[in-house]
Amino acid sequence: MTDPSVRARPGAAFDCPECGGRLRGAKPGAVLACAHCRNPVVVPAAAAPAAAVEAPVARVGPDPDAVVRKLWTTALGVIAVVAVAHLGLYLLLTSDARSNLAQLEARHAASALRAAKPPEGSPAPGTDAYRPWRLSKELWVDAEAWRTDRRQVDLLRAGFTGSFLVQMAITFWILIRLLGSNRRRRDAEARANAA
Repeated sequence: MTDPSVRARPGAAFDCPECGGRLRGAKPGAVLACAHCRNPVVVPAAAAPAAAVEAPVARVGPDPDAVVRKLWTTALGVIAVVAVAHLGLYLLLTSDARSNLAQLEARHAASALRAAKPPEGSPAPGTDAYRPWRLSKELWVDAEAWRTDRRQVDLLRAGFTGSFLVQMAITFWILIRLLGSNRRRRDAEARANAA
């Protein structure tokens, strides 16, 4: 029930309930013929002034572009932190192996380490064949250590690279979902404001 102290002033505007056309009323309770659809309309007791009725309702919310920029900045920040963490762990876990590889490759060429084969037989010390055999055996021992360290470094590099790519894909997937949700919310607000 409307407050009896609120009365439509002569000339106050209101909408026709049939066609939605704007009407100006005289006294509350008076019956007018709609100028648009010719239906009889009762002037309401609390008709609002035309300026107040026609004022658009604006929803105040965050700037959509600022939200998108913030989402991208956050996603790139997460990726940078994850990349630094992966690189740091990789360097920490492979520091000994990389140091050993550097020492072995300073002693022997990488091609010689790759091509090394186990020496055959064991000549008697002091013979002419003993020195080349001993050098061949040292190369073989170093090559085995080199292969072990190389496998460790390669395995950890592949593991950390794969882990980083998976985490980057998850971050972008979450970002795309958030951007899509933000776009759907903006579209719904635009439709609500247009209606």
